Amino acid sequence: SAVAESLRSAVDALAAAGCPFVEIDESGALPIAGDETERRRFADAHRVLMRGGATTHVSLALTGGNFDTAGASTFFDLPYASYAFDLIAGPDNWRLVTAAPGDRGVVCGALDARVGGDESPELLVWAAHYAASSNGRGLERVGLAKIDLPMPVVVMRLRCVPVASSGARAGRRR
Repeated sequence: SAVAESLRSAVDALAAAGCPFVEIDESGALPIAGDETERRRFADAHRVLMRGGATTHVSLALTGGNFDTAGASTFFDLPYASYAFDLIAGPDNWRLVTAAPGDRGVVCGALDARVGGDESPELLVWAAHYAASSNGRGLERVGLAKIDLPMPVVVMRLRCVPVASSGARAGRRR
């Protein structure tokens, strides 16, 4: 599609400018979970977008609900380096996290921005370790995120949450 071609050009331009990381935000893609035609259109557009392979780290962010019914191959047959999943609005996305190939990064949107939401360090450590244990991924390919919260607040809250005895900290994206 023309939009995917345009985005491909933008990704290439960002890579050429030295940008080390590009995130493709698909916050409006939830209809693909229940519609095979929309799912095919989504996959076709992303194949165009990722055609030729990226020269920078390109990540696909899926937020706003459960995408697991779209099937793991819908996402993991695409050559993204990493994936970000909203696990608060879409708790069934854990099925996708555990199905993700071990050589791909996973960012777990496990920090609950809602008033009274669970932000306990134990939950975050569990989320990081659970994602790391799937398909031999390891902690070095796992990040934690908070959906819909300003980045300075995320950084402040993550600064004190250790996820490994080696000194690694939650919030690092690789």
